[in-house]
Amino acid sequence: MHRQVLCGTVPFAEITHPGGVIVAIMKGIRPPEPQGAEALGFTKGLWKIIERCWLANASERRDVKGVLFQLNHATWAWGRKQSGQ
Repeated sequence: MHRQVLCGTVPFAEITHPGGVIVAIMKGIRPPEPQGAEALGFTKGLWKIIERCWLANASERRDVKGVLFQLNHATWAWGRKQSGQ
């Protein structure tokens, strides 16, 4: 749902074949970074966190505690930027 707000479409909207999204993900295909979403608070930092969660090798992904730490830092930095600090 949030993806629709950021770029006007759901992820993988172009795939119509049942199971096609699973095949695309197995091939390493991921949705593109939403353009212009930074104005809504969806920063480059948040996108990097998402991309790291998508890494195929589980040992390269952060654990939940690490992701939460990164999310907290990324949203804190954006909030400071918005307030002019």
